[in-house]
Amino acid sequence: MHDHREILALAAAAIDFELDPAERSQLNAALETCHLCRRQAAEMRATATILRRPSDIGTPDRVRDVVIGAALRSGRRKPPWRSLLAASLSLLVVLGGTAVIVGNHGLNILPPSAGSAPIQTAAAPAGPPASPSAAAQSSPTASPIPTEPVPSSPAETAPAFSPLPVGDGPLRAGEIAAMVSDGRLVIRSQPETGANSAIFKTKLYPGQRVLTIEGPVEASGYPWFRVRLGVIEGWVAAASLDGEPWLAPVRNGLIAFVRDANDASGEAIYTVGPDATTGEALLLADPSLVHYKQLIWSPDGRRLAFVGTLADSLNGSSEIFVIDADGSNLVQLTQNEVDDDSPAWSPDSTQIAFRQADLDASAPVDSSVVVIGAYGSGARVLGPGANPAWSPDGLQLAMTVWDGSFTRIWAQAAGGGDRRQVSDASVASAPPAWSPDGQHLVVSSSGLILIEVASGSITPLTAEPGSMPAWSIGGMIAFSTTGSASPGVFVVASDGSGLRRVSGDLRFATAPEWSPDGRWLLLGGEGGSPVAVVDPGSRNLTVLGNDDGTIRSPAWQPRLSLTILDTLGVASPATSFSVYGAGGASILDSNFVGPRFPLTQRTVIAEIGGFINVMTGTMPVVVQIRPSVNGAPDPATVLGTYVLSNDNDPLLFSYESVAPNLTLGAGTYFALFAPQDGGEGSLLCCSSSPYVYRGGSIMMGFFDPIAGTSWASDQYGAVRIVGRL
Repeated sequence: MHDHREILALAAAAIDFELDPAERSQLNAALETCHLCRRQAAEMRATATILRRPSDIGTPDRVRDVVIGAALRSGRRKPPWRSLLAASLSLLVVLGGTAVIVGNHGLNILPPSAGSAPIQTAAAPAGPPASPSAAAQSSPTASPIPTEPVPSSPAETAPAFSPLPVGDGPLRAGEIAAMVSDGRLVIRSQPETGANSAIFKTKLYPGQRVLTIEGPVEASGYPWFRVRLGVIEGWVAAASLDGEPWLAPVRNGLIAFVRDANDASGEAIYTVGPDATTGEALLLADPSLVHYKQLIWSPDGRRLAFVGTLADSLNGSSEIFVIDADGSNLVQLTQNEVDDDSPAWSPDSTQIAFRQADLDASAPVDSSVVVIGAYGSGARVLGPGANPAWSPDGLQLAMTVWDGSFTRIWAQAAGGGDRRQVSDASVASAPPAWSPDGQHLVVSSSGLILIEVASGSITPLTAEPGSMPAWSIGGMIAFSTTGSASPGVFVVASDGSGLRRVSGDLRFATAPEWSPDGRWLLLGGEGGSPVAVVDPGSRNLTVLGNDDGTIRSPAWQPRLSLTILDTLGVASPATSFSVYGAGGASILDSNFVGPRFPLTQRTVIAEIGGFINVMTGTMPVVVQIRPSVNGAPDPATVLGTYVLSNDNDPLLFSYESVAPNLTLGAGTYFALFAPQDGGEGSLLCCSSSPYVYRGGSIMMGFFDPIAGTSWASDQYGAVRIVGRL
């Protein structure tokens, strides 16, 4: 015999969460022997079908106990919860702030309670729309493109908020984060690793993006963030126990674009600052290349891929090239006399998918999708197709395939094989856009449509044709309507609501691309249409470039910040501590001192700082970067020396820092604080004013340049080191 209520709770939990082996065995055994449990469990699984939700519901904390309480907390919860589950056979979920009770009594929509609204952060990207799965239940009609007069705002207006990143500090709630570790990262129901924290079936894969909505919270030795991925909300550990980052904030880097100069000097690739107006610099002008197009940054921001035509090409065919973000290491990935174009990076930045088309009209296949390593190795043909687009987890590729009569959407495993047609819909030959959770695709047909990847079901989104859709992690979809009665760039929620023009009087703006931080749109395409940065909320925009020629093919570089070391604890860089009642390590001519830090990959050191006091009449402290030798600072090698800021107040410990922008390879290093010209200072360990404080425990390096000796030991100190990929 078994407890039917307990088995139903396990069946409910299994819809969304991983069961441990004992629970899975218990559930399977009961379902094999008990007709009642088998029937009722099937009804609960059917709930997911009714909701058109092929995988995780992602129930938030306030209702999760209804679903998994008996399974994971049977010794703590009392009968009312179990009775509710067993008596009504209902599964309570939350979709877009609306409670939906689904069971054998039908579907009832309940108004959201005052306390059930999702947490919102002012700095976050556009808020999440209703799930497309939920939208499908009410059979929505497609939204017509509005025909209201085009706003008369000037074509070049300073944005209300700058798209410049807010420094290189640690990950903050409201930011987009990328997984920067190998393997898979689990999403949990609670910020802990114990039995009370269930594991969602959905995992994060290298390079995958999530939206952080709460955190950090320290638990079980890890820093945790609550994240949103489509309809799923849960907790993810942002770093390992020894501080190796697993999540990194995604911020705005440079904007690359192609310029064809007025003086007939040819084409070149330039970059400009993320505000689209400052810091323009030449990235590439190679005499062997006569044409550039289709620029696209790797998700880690380190490399730029593009399509180029060689000056000595016999038939004008195009090839795929990549170049490092600093303009070095130009690599030609393809070398043939066919057209290679439409490059698309895998989320982990290790592979590029592209279209390969034989210029011979008699070729048996119109075009093929090929995947190649980011440095040119291991090219393999997946099969017929064009316009490849990687799924957010990097496991699949969506593409368009011409079947001789119509263009259809297909999906294929990234490693090859497992190829299938997703939908019967006839679509435009243009790249599809994935939803953040990988459950849906938005494509251009007679209007924009949503296609559920698992079932192929279709939901109309707009009545008029739209092209080049881009789906933000916040849930909004941007697209252009060039050629329609109301040309421009629009945004719309995935349920078809909130449709509005964002391109101002740039009627022919095309090819919208969301900024890496999800707050801005970059407009522009290949045909010389205006290139601009726009704030979708205020619709203020800034036109890119100057009058020196035509610019096109813009691409926005992601910048991934890594918190390499942070022992500030409860203090922030804005805090100051009194020297009275404070202690720390002396910074002297005979005592350089600073933290050891490991790097697991090539990293740009973006910030080094600490709470430092500099005595009266002395110059600011400097920081020296030295490699580690036998666990201690290398006495003979200095990789860089940088001057820190200085508050010029001898009575305070203030956060003093510098931005070295030094690139280091994988290895272990020390950042040693040192005086200048006989000066003296201290690195804060602890303080009693303005409150009782102690920095974190770190391996501190010491170097006596007079004696030429160095060593390391565990100490307390308040330091921070931030890098970026």
